[in-house]
Amino acid sequence: MVAAIEKTNMSPQGYSNKQMQDAREVCTVMANVPAEKRGMFATMLSVYMDGMAAGAAIAGDHR
Repeated sequence: MVAAIEKTNMSPQGYSNKQMQDAREVCTVMANVPAEKRGMFATMLSVYMDGMAAGAAIAGDHR
């Protein structure tokens, strides 16, 4: 299974290396947001991601 994952650049969870790197970067940014503002940042991030998913669904891009 590991060889198959390496060939496709996918993690065992099914995420690409780029997606994993982006997730790590978001976590790093969130860790640097002051605690009192972290809730608002998380809300804004969630809204952004939901909007991207909605746009992809409307466009017919079902990844």
